[in-house]
Amino acid sequence: MSVFKGIEPMVVDEEQAARMLGISRRMVFEFRTKGELQHVKFGRLIRYRVSDIQAFLERKLIGNDTLANGRRG
Repeated sequence: MSVFKGIEPMVVDEEQAARMLGISRRMVFEFRTKGELQHVKFGRLIRYRVSDIQAFLERKLIGNDTLANGRRG
């Protein structure tokens, strides 16, 4: 039995980030290289904080308040 059972991860790899977002790994890579999706590096390993993925989604959200201001996505 793991002592970490039930603890949500703070960081995920590129494949996990892609699955969380419902997009391809290539799209995750493109958003990262454009600076739209923040990431952290541990040596050569690239990881994505779950909080950064959530913030990325919030920035991409198109809602009524955006349309009310006359701006689009």
